[in-house]
Amino acid sequence: SHQNAWPFMEPVKKTEAPGYYQVIRFPMDLKTMSERLKSRYYTTRKLFMADMQRIFTNCREYNPPESEYYKCANLLEKFFYTKIKEAGLIEK
Repeated sequence: SHQNAWPFMEPVKKTEAPGYYQVIRFPMDLKTMSERLKSRYYTTRKLFMADMQRIFTNCREYNPPESEYYKCANLLEKFFYTKIKEAGLIEK
């Protein structure tokens, strides 16, 4: 529900991002993560965090730094790490 999560809600559509799947070998998005949560794929915190980080990394690899997508990735990543630190899931 975060205001900067919108670019990451669903898998990237080939029609909207030409060449994305040639550049990004391991795509990830929040819908896929939600499905993985429901199916109990995440057996460790590390697996969950790796997928979340992959969203940000993929975005920054494909998009230029001045793009809205890149900025959303930075803001959402900052929010994510703030929240997991507050929850005591990682060191501050």
